[in-house]
Amino acid sequence: MGKELELDKVLAEWCLKFSASVYELLVKKGDMVDREDVLARSKKVELREVLSDEWLSGWFGGEIRNELLALKGKEIKKGELLLKKGKFFKKRLLSPVGGELMDVDEFCNLKVKIKLDEKSKLLSPIKARVSNVSDGEITLEFEAWELKGICIFSGKTWGNISLFCLEKTRDLEEGMNGEIVFTKFLDQAFVTKAEVLGINGIVLVGDSVATEADLEFRLPVLKITDYSFKGLKSVLDEKKRYRVLLNSETKRLLFVVE
Repeated sequence: MGKELELDKVLAEWCLKFSASVYELLVKKGDMVDREDVLARSKKVELREVLSDEWLSGWFGGEIRNELLALKGKEIKKGELLLKKGKFFKKRLLSPVGGELMDVDEFCNLKVKIKLDEKSKLLSPIKARVSNVSDGEITLEFEAWELKGICIFSGKTWGNISLFCLEKTRDLEEGMNGEIVFTKFLDQAFVTKAEVLGINGIVLVGDSVATEADLEFRLPVLKITDYSFKGLKSVLDEKKRYRVLLNSETKRLLFVVE
């Protein structure tokens, strides 16, 4: 595969960021993972600190700390009435979060134990090697064929793609949810329908009929030349569907080597 095809083999990375206080890691550096393997899952509980200036509007911590400490160890609901004062113009203090109240410090900062949704998981989008694990971040390393293009609308997304190029808006069909599509035609009706169908991204082949400046985008859009698309079809299997990362911000489309 030569550069004349605008397609090179590269070692690429994908970073997943997460809250270390919410998720527990299930992988380590050097692990090999498959697509949809669980990389991290939510913990059963999170100990969250709620600062007084985030929720004590109009109240002084010193006058209410003892009353709040009386709730220590008890379950409180978000929006629950905790305190009220005043005869005619009553001040109301509502709970900012739901969970078990663990502590109230001298400034009335709260520590609350919150039960989390145990079903929440971080899945690998591809088969890859875990190249790095740090506090709040997992980096996956994978081989891919790289196709360069021109950014029409910035964004990045994963999806599946086939080497079939759409030519009209009516070529967009149900069942394309999560797909990235090649198209020779692009106007506002095409973009809008693609968004409604849940398509993840668009790769424009050649020049569009519509003027790009007149279109409103929400999906990442990359433009490639007709020559590049023909080069793809000459080196990749037209009957195969590929897992790809479209990153129009960096002006590239990555075909994962599997």
